Amino acid sequence: MANVRVYVRKKIDGKRNYYPAPHVPDLTACYYLRYEGHGKQTWKRVGHYDLVAKAKLCLERQLFAEANGYLLPMEERVSEAPPRPTLAQTIESYLEMQSTRRIRGIPLSTKTVQASRNVLGHFSKFCKKKLFDDVDRNDLERFMETISLRYTSDWTVHNYMINVLAFMRAAGRPGLMKNSEIPDPQTDPTKVKAYHENQIRRLFAAADDGELVWLNFFLYSACREQEVARLTWDRILWEDYALSIPNNRNFRTKSRRARLVPLEDTLVEMLKVFKGDKPDSALIFPAEKGGTEGHFLRKIQEIAHRAGLACGKCVPHDEEGNEVHDGRTCGNGKIGCCEYGCHCFRKTCATNWHRKGVPLGDIQAYLGHSSLEITRDYLQVSSLNDPAVRERINASRIK
Repeated sequence: MANVRVYVRKKIDGKRNYYPAPHVPDLTACYYLRYEGHGKQTWKRVGHYDLVAKAKLCLERQLFAEANGYLLPMEERVSEAPPRPTLAQTIESYLEMQSTRRIRGIPLSTKTVQASRNVLGHFSKFCKKKLFDDVDRNDLERFMETISLRYTSDWTVHNYMINVLAFMRAAGRPGLMKNSEIPDPQTDPTKVKAYHENQIRRLFAAADDGELVWLNFFLYSACREQEVARLTWDRILWEDYALSIPNNRNFRTKSRRARLVPLEDTLVEMLKVFKGDKPDSALIFPAEKGGTEGHFLRKIQEIAHRAGLACGKCVPHDEEGNEVHDGRTCGNGKIGCCEYGCHCFRKTCATNWHRKGVPLGDIQAYLGHSSLEITRDYLQVSSLNDPAVRERINASRIK
């Protein structure tokens, strides 16, 4: 029987070379077979570990048959390993699969597929590996470290890595890193970003009449950005002073559940006037050209700059997460201030509801959360110097 040996090709100390295959399967390595053919040592690429046993057996039988002067049937011969796909090709194949994927008969939303495209685009540019097989654990660890420095939210880092690992599993590389190795988001209630009353007043004072309507809507409906962008007038229950947020094929919420949200009286009256100015629009807040508005974040940050609320410390970052000092800051309005965003209104609304005595279970239903734990994370902890807090603490003394 021909002598066929199994090797792995790995990069150690900056050099890529062939090494005898370890006894414990290496799910991250690319495997090769080494044998003597036509008087010289020959290498045949196999690929991942799960293909090695069959390829080795077929090659041994093929070499034995050739040495004894007969040929094996075509279906029993060792086929050539397919060309090594590039990282870009593998990403495109994965995204194409995602665009046609269905969960319980419902296709993935365009936003979900686009989010995967953005994350994997960042990963591809950061990794700088041409071939998909060359991506290793070090690339994943360095990418996680880089985005941890770039983004202050633990949830953003967590979601980025979940997307990348889902891609690696679907592409046949599940052993590089497990989901359990991604640090769980540590939600510190003292860091929940809810706007202070002074910030709200200054934002509203700097907004024009049109901006004031959708700012109020964000603040008093606790809707997510995409919900506000896609809501239509028929979802307003005028007599009940409420908002109906659906969950169907055309309008899916993040939690995949429909909900009713009570609206503040002044907001409803403001919407009635606003509707009279846009009689031909089905969307409540359409873009200037009539489509879905996709720039609420930029507009909020522009209003914050006009109100003099920008912190002045925000600077742009390059693709690897490093700060770029090219004169652009949120202080001069060249970029938006990261302290201001759409989701802060949602947290502000939840906090105000809670402080005004709305039951926590009701707030959970209005926000569309699946558990009370998530809702609790949305509530801003009161300042220790708040007079109302001091009054309640002092009143707790036993007399």
